[in-house]
Formats: sequence, C-alpha cells, structure tokens
Amino acid sequence: YEQYPEFCCLLNASAVKLGDNLKCTILSKSPDACKVSLENVETGASVGEGEVSRWLPTVEYPQKVAVNNTSIIQPQIPEVPRPDVVNNSKVLLVDATAIDRAFVRPADIESQKKFDNVLQDVVLYGRNASPLKEPPAKGQTVIGKFSDGLHYRALCKRTNVKQNKYLLEYIEFGNIEITPLENIYECPSNLSLSTLPSEVSLVTMQCKCNSNALTPPAVEYLDKLKDGSIELNLTIPSGAKTAASGSAVCLTLVKNNESVNRKIEEMCTPEWKKMEERGADVVEAEWLMYSDLEYLELPANGCSLDILDVSAITAGTLSVCQQGLPHAANILTDLTRRMGEYCDSELGKEPYLPKNEELCIARCPPYPQWFRAVLLTHSPGDDTANVCYLDYGNIESVPVSMLRKMLPEFVRGQPALATHVEIRNFPKQVTEEMLCRAVKYMEINDEGRGKLTVVSCEKQDPGMYMVEAPGLIAAMLGK
Repeated sequence: YEQYPEFCCLLNASAVKLGDNLKCTILSKSPDACKVSLENVETGASVGEGEVSRWLPTVEYPQKVAVNNTSIIQPQIPEVPRPDVVNNSKVLLVDATAIDRAFVRPADIESQKKFDNVLQDVVLYGRNASPLKEPPAKGQTVIGKFSDGLHYRALCKRTNVKQNKYLLEYIEFGNIEITPLENIYECPSNLSLSTLPSEVSLVTMQCKCNSNALTPPAVEYLDKLKDGSIELNLTIPSGAKTAASGSAVCLTLVKNNESVNRKIEEMCTPEWKKMEERGADVVEAEWLMYSDLEYLELPANGCSLDILDVSAITAGTLSVCQQGLPHAANILTDLTRRMGEYCDSELGKEPYLPKNEELCIARCPPYPQWFRAVLLTHSPGDDTANVCYLDYGNIESVPVSMLRKMLPEFVRGQPALATHVEIRNFPKQVTEEMLCRAVKYMEINDEGRGKLTVVSCEKQDPGMYMVEAPGLIAAMLGK
C-alpha cells in the first residue's frame, strides 16, 4: 500500500469548527508538520493559522493479564460413564468406527445376560412410550429411536433446539447419531445408568498408523469380528490389571491368537507408505489407464442428481452424480485426504508426466487439494497439459509440475464420482435467455454446482447416459 497516498491528516487550529470548508496555504515546512494559513472557502474570511501533520491513530493494545487456566471452566461435552477394561480378559467387539474408537464388552455369560436384558427391556419400553415434548438437556440419559425402528439407551451430548437436532451417543453400542426430538423418549429410572451401568467400554487399538481412519478392508474385517461374535483376548500394553475406558489395548483372536491390532495396522497403512519404507520408486508402479476406471450406475427410472460441472450446458451435457451417495462423501473427503498425504510425501512429491489417457493426480488452481484426473493431451516440450478431473467432469489446462503418478489404491474399488449425461430433446439453438432460465431452474451456484431431477436414465457407455429432464426443458422454453 506504499503507492497509495493517505487520505487523512491532522489539523491543529484554534478557530475552526467541525464542518468548515477550509483552504490551506503552506507557510513553512518542518520534518514533522507544515505551518499553514487558513481561509474559509465559503466566506473568503481568514481563519488564522494552524499546523498540519500526519494523522497517526492511537492504537491501544489490551494489557496481558496472567490468568490461572485452572480457574477457567471450559465447556465439556458429556461422556457416557463406561467401565474400566481388565487385562487378559475375553471380550466381544460391539462396534468400531476408528482406530481410537472401538467398543468392547465382556464375553462372560453373566455380562452377556446383562447386556441382552438391557436391550430387551428398552425395546419393550419403547413400544408404548411417547416422545419428549421438551428438549432434553445436554448430559441427560434418554431413550432414542434408531433408524432400525427399535429403541436404545442414549446420552444426549449436544443440542440444537432451533434446528431440532440432538447428538446422541447410544450407550450399548457407542455409535453417535443426530436425532430429531420426535425420536427421543424419557429414560425411566429402572433403565438409568445409575441403576443399570453400561457393560461396554471404549478402547483404542494400539497401532502405528498415520491417522485413526479405518480403510474399507479394515471396516470389513472388524464387521466380521463383530457380526460373528468372535471372542477376543484383551491385554493392556503396560501390564496393569485395569485401565480406564478409552485406553490403548491389544486385541487378539482367542481361537488362533491372530493379532487384531497388527491386522488393522497392515490394512490401514497405505500401499504408497509400504513402497516408501522398502525404498521403491513410484515410477515402478503399474500404469493405470482411463479404461481401468470404474463407474457408478444411474437408476433407469430416474433420480435426483447433484450437478458437478455445468461448463458444457450449451451442448446439452452435464457432469453429475446421484444425490445422497455415501461414496461421494468418501471421494470428496477421505480419498482426497489420502491422496494429499501421498503427494506431500517423499515418494509422491515429484512431478510425473503421464501418457495420453493415463490416470494421474492433479491440482486444480486455485484449489490446494489434489484430485483424480486423466491426461487428455500434452505436446512435447509444453509446460502445461489438458486433463479431465474424474470426480467433477471439468477439463482444465494445468502446469505439468502439478501432475503426480496415480497409484492403484486410489482407483481400485473407487468408481469415478462424475457421470457424463446428455439431456434428451435439449434445444439445438440455445439463446442467452434460455441458458439463464436453465441456470435458475438448476440452482447453479458460483462454482457451477446445482441439482436436477431426471425421469429416466439410459446407459450409452460406461459412465455416459442419456437422460430425460422434462422440467428443465419446459423451464428453458418458458412453459
């Protein structure tokens, strides 16, 4: 901002008042100020002399006061009181959503009876119970109606009365869900935690992993242990007799002594990390071509679509994905995070120039993330290449320095999010007014995202469909 002049200065004069229109004539200069004569522009009368100097506003910084942090009460999120875990005990896996969030319960017959009885009593109570009329308090034990239609004990962790959202942690399973008030019931005293304490403990599986996120193979493995009620031996690494709920533990299968922790660590360690540890070169990895890509299917009888890219709308085509797909959240969050870790590593940090139609990982300026892409064209010696982003459908020219080698773990079992659709009966001659109506109808935002309902989807090729959108056509024609 040094090139911009200041618009304010300080005038020190005794015979002027707020609102005067003054003319200043410099009489003399000093290093810090100018002495001026003052004249009222409207009357022409002299107003005496004054001094003009640079205006330096006074900034008052708050004084730092030593505060005893122990005296500050921090807002706490209520936690379910859970029992300690016992060293060398046999347990059953109840649920696991992350490496540091697995829930186990004792495998002995007496504990299993208590667990089953609580579930049964709560289900029976819920059949005749009425939902709460007043919002539950944070930390209150309630009965929640789950998506399976059954009722379970839960702890209210957070509340948003205005949006009718209540964050519940289900006591017997540990899963956390957002629930509306109409699915929340009062917990009677005979089912309270003080009367019937939880049998379920939270544990962390001690693993050497970059993050606590579970990969799909790890989730599948843990689900088999959970659904099969496979007995596990729990040990505490320190050798202590007991440890508080939430502590790190080691789990092994009773039947064959297989280490669950080691299995999870192996499944959650990225393949690129294993390559890095053994000193491999990323260029040695197999070529992955556009033909290797998997695609999502659209239902033949139509559906609601999220529009990912609208740049080719004048030709009657869009890049879309079906609304509400869990796969979309995985691609846009977890997969993007994992590719970022790879591209920032020693193994994946070097630029890589793929062949035409070879899959790659590319940035898309100005966004800092890394995205899945396919190389369309590149001329020898050029600093840029044309790529198509697989999960959005847009085509961009990007610097070659922003391309990285694609690895199988980012492609296998991970279908492209974007599906290319052509709209049947789209007007051949599209006017500016028609495009404006289309943009309004599809609620297109600044990033080219929107939504569209189609009544039929006819597959042309993998990842390509002909769709019918009569509502859009009618809107464009002004009907």
